[in-house]
Amino acid sequence: MEKNPIYNDVKEYCEKYPLQSYNIFQTYLDLYLVKKYEIKNFIDVKELKTVAFEVKNPKEDNNSIVIPVGVNDSWSIETLNEIFKELKNVSR
Repeated sequence: MEKNPIYNDVKEYCEKYPLQSYNIFQTYLDLYLVKKYEIKNFIDVKELKTVAFEVKNPKEDNNSIVIPVGVNDSWSIETLNEIFKELKNVSR
């Protein structure tokens, strides 16, 4: 992962949140290389100890927020409420 030149784009967050580094990097690759989304912003989601990506899908008018998660991650309603509070003012 670290040997991939694209890793430098997310290195800061992978190092800050090492337990989520694989999910962060894989999601970034999928969005940037596979889906060809424009990455508008990196959003530090402290509640989840990860980064979210504000992206622009070329086929849509509005930006979206993508949060990398693992298949075994689960979130409570309380956690989701905290995440939405953190993301409330993004892209306004």
